[in-house]
Amino acid sequence: MNEEKNENQEGAVKKPETTSRKRPSSKKRNVVIAAVVAVILIVAALGVAGYKTDKLGPISSFFSGYKAVAYVNGTKITENELATRFAPLEKQIEMTNFGTSTNKADLINSTKHQVLDDLINEKLLLAEANKAGITVTDEQVQEQYDASVQQYQAQQGAIASSSPSSTVAATSSFEDQLKEAGYTPTTYKEELRKQILISMYLTKQLDLNNIPVTDQETKALYDQYSSMPGVDKSQIPAYDDVKSTLQAQIQQQKAQQKVQDYVNQVRSKAQVKVLI
Repeated sequence: MNEEKNENQEGAVKKPETTSRKRPSSKKRNVVIAAVVAVILIVAALGVAGYKTDKLGPISSFFSGYKAVAYVNGTKITENELATRFAPLEKQIEMTNFGTSTNKADLINSTKHQVLDDLINEKLLLAEANKAGITVTDEQVQEQYDASVQQYQAQQGAIASSSPSSTVAATSSFEDQLKEAGYTPTTYKEELRKQILISMYLTKQLDLNNIPVTDQETKALYDQYSSMPGVDKSQIPAYDDVKSTLQAQIQQQKAQQKVQDYVNQVRSKAQVKVLI
């Protein structure tokens, strides 16, 4: 793998790309592309030539966010890209009690590097999908967006059912959630387009819709669940009643492994430089 860390890496300054948070989705016999993403604003170039860095004040601080944290085949991943992708996870970690500040700091650091790793893989897969000529239509993006809205409303409906004092959220409430997370319907759809593109590419490249599962594998998984400690044997459903569900689970596991192996293969041929 052509991958290294370098604190003094220099590269051509490019206009930062617009990204947005990814909302996960899953389908039977397909790949779940897991990840958390966010919005980064594209800023017009400012004429700062002739000024010393220490004279720029807030401008200098602003542009520091566009420093590179990694390069993927010469394309920069900025501090802002990493920060906005990592922010929701960091918030969750900060709200959790880990006993000591050291444990929390270690988790924040390891999670941040994992998010950067995901960003690197995402850029590699998007490049491969674009080279393969795969495109995503506006209709596909809208369909997935509508599905996200419906899923959110269903979740809110379940909450309302369990708590009569609450009310079911409307579409506008879903958009409020987007805003709170740092992105808009437009930028969220841009992220959906990228993730649909990656999923379409991987499904075609790796034939993920045709992963065989044997009866032996399915029965072994059933027996594993049935023999777990504390399981009430009288409550275990019949094998035939859950066979299709178990097959789908095994297919998903195999698909995830195929995707990981392929990503490792693509990455081994790429020029990746991690700077943090």
